[in-house]
Amino acid sequence: MYITCPAISEQRLSLASNVNVIVAFKTPYDDGIFHLVLSPMEFMAPLAALVPKPRVNLIGFHGFSIGAAFRPIAFCVNL
Repeated sequence: MYITCPAISEQRLSLASNVNVIVAFKTPYDDGIFHLVLSPMEFMAPLAALVPKPRVNLIGFHGFSIGAAFRPIAFCVNL
């Protein structure tokens, strides 16, 4: 299940002595960067953007899986 897969691996996260978050990359970039040092707010901002708004339906229906309100209109066609 996708829900059991975290957004970022805990093995690549560490906390610096000055409360900054260190995120290690799987492979270093071409310019040699192999980790990022972020403040807690810089680290949490992209993760908070992944959380959906409350009471929003995340499943969209397309094609023949339409809502019950429109079903009589869609399937009552006089041929």
